[in-house]
Amino acid sequence: MTGTNLLPRHRVNARRLRRCISAWTGTLGCLGLLVGAGLIAALATRAQPPAMPAGLTQQAESLEAELQATREEIATLKATRMARDRAAASLRWDPLLDIIAAHAATDVRLQSINVQPRRGLTGTWSLSIAGSAATKQHAADLAARLDATGLFESVRHAVTSPMTPSDRPGFSIECVIAPKATTGGAP
Repeated sequence: MTGTNLLPRHRVNARRLRRCISAWTGTLGCLGLLVGAGLIAALATRAQPPAMPAGLTQQAESLEAELQATREEIATLKATRMARDRAAASLRWDPLLDIIAAHAATDVRLQSINVQPRRGLTGTWSLSIAGSAATKQHAADLAARLDATGLFESVRHAVTSPMTPSDRPGFSIECVIAPKATTGGAP
């Protein structure tokens, strides 16, 4: 069995996401400074009505609306980042890896393990496992043991029949990882 350690890739992807968020926040900060400078310039020229260019008021209002939208987007990004950090801190991978390793020794052969965030659900992840098993029951047992860990909100599995009698049955397991409810404000 050739396994791939997904944790370094996850760390690299998390690092890239943090860099992108930081770059985005910095860009939005610069835009905010430019909009602020534009507003100050607009306010300074208001005192001299004859020198005020036409349409400056509308431009300032549109810039102010853009600034408000940018602030709302920053707040959304911060909330998403906090939820992702809370979810990542609450996950414990050692029971999952122990179960997979125990079964992978003889009962099942893993072909892929994929962890990715679920679309539209902040802080929720999807774990997909695919492979083949000695019997259909071995695949069902693996899914049952994963469900018994309590790490997942839900565990679904599907088993496909072998094409020839010498083939092993294939399986796929989909697990949903959701952040646990916290009490007292601490994750």
